[in-house]
Amino acid sequence: PAAGRMMVITYLTAGGNEITLIEHPGGNLGNFSISTIARQTNGNITLTGDGNPGSTYFIEANTNLSTTNWITIGSSLGAWDGTVYFTDTNAPSLPQRFYRFRLQ
Repeated sequence: PAAGRMMVITYLTAGGNEITLIEHPGGNLGNFSISTIARQTNGNITLTGDGNPGSTYFIEANTNLSTTNWITIGSSLGAWDGTVYFTDTNAPSLPQRFYRFRLQ
């Protein structure tokens, strides 16, 4: 690739051999923003973010922002368009929870 371009190549074997080539815009893998946080009818919380295609993000949670007790509750892979989805199925049992995403 041209200088300054960041590329990711993924080789998938399920259903045959497929190769996906993804260019990371601007070469910066750390761009991320949470776009929506929604409570579902069953109490689960669904988080949607805008990140980078093919990048893995760890979702961390904390019930008290005055502490540093962030725990990893899952991970999500950026889709082809960079969209990152995560559903917190433990949210219904908690009165409040704060979230952040961390790039692997």
